[in-house]
Amino acid sequence: CHGALSFGAPDALAVFFAAAPAAPPDARAAYATLPVPLVFEIGRTELTMAELADVVGGDIIAIERWHAQEQNL
Repeated sequence: CHGALSFGAPDALAVFFAAAPAAPPDARAAYATLPVPLVFEIGRTELTMAELADVVGGDIIAIERWHAQEQNL
């Protein structure tokens, strides 16, 4: 029989109704993954352009002028 519906099928009414909307994202999970920029300044140093061009990830750069924070270095 053409045009008949079998209501025993789990998705029988899917042709009439849109799928249920996705659950909204968990606000706590979204907040936990929010990036927060942080700046740590413990001193300054000067590099030439040639030295700066040679810097790669993992390099250690010596700090020549330290900033004192109250009694702490």
